[in-house]
Amino acid sequence: MNVEGPESEYVDRPIAYRVTVTNDGDSPARDATVVVNMPQAAKLANVGTQGHAERNAIQWNLGTLDPRASKTLTFTLAGTQDATLQTAAVARAACAADVTAATTTRVKTIAALVLEAVDVADPVRIGDNVVYRISVRNQGSGPDHNVRISATLPAEEQFVSARGVTEGTNDRANNREVVKFAPVATLEAGRTAEWEVTVKANQAGDVRFEVQLESDSLTKPANETEPTRLY
Repeated sequence: MNVEGPESEYVDRPIAYRVTVTNDGDSPARDATVVVNMPQAAKLANVGTQGHAERNAIQWNLGTLDPRASKTLTFTLAGTQDATLQTAAVARAACAADVTAATTTRVKTIAALVLEAVDVADPVRIGDNVVYRISVRNQGSGPDHNVRISATLPAEEQFVSARGVTEGTNDRANNREVVKFAPVATLEAGRTAEWEVTVKANQAGDVRFEVQLESDSLTKPANETEPTRLY
């Protein structure tokens, strides 16, 4: 008997397995069954053809398996957490010794960040302030680390203040003001980090407030641009 499955997969993604059982003897294997015990850190997604679930196991009743005959069974699990799944199968038949086989699949988590930047008022009169709200949500299955936000103001706007989940500082680069926030050390799955940047409208124009996101999980920065009409 052989159990096949992928070496790794992400949390909540389908993990397809295949069990092949063969009668290597010279007489029929009667009342043959195969039972697969599901790991605790997994949930059942599909029992495959003719399989049925019983508590934390899947069972197939194969009837009689002729000499040299094989039967292939399939089922699908999904990992529920960061863990190594050991999926074991046992084949039984009347007047025959049990046969076991197993395989392991590493279930991994992954961070998935969503960046959003919006202005709370638009258009904005010259001399008035406008607040930009920045949020980063981790919609993935695992944490991200060193989540960093920077915001570049258009030349027509002047920095007033910054606040949020981490402290922000203002500087200048290429004749434009840049607000950099201290990193969020860890952003857990399902959590959101938020910041606000308040600026003053100095000149009329169709301007762009630019936000850049970096983190340990991102191989290159993500960018978001929010347009604002100053008049």
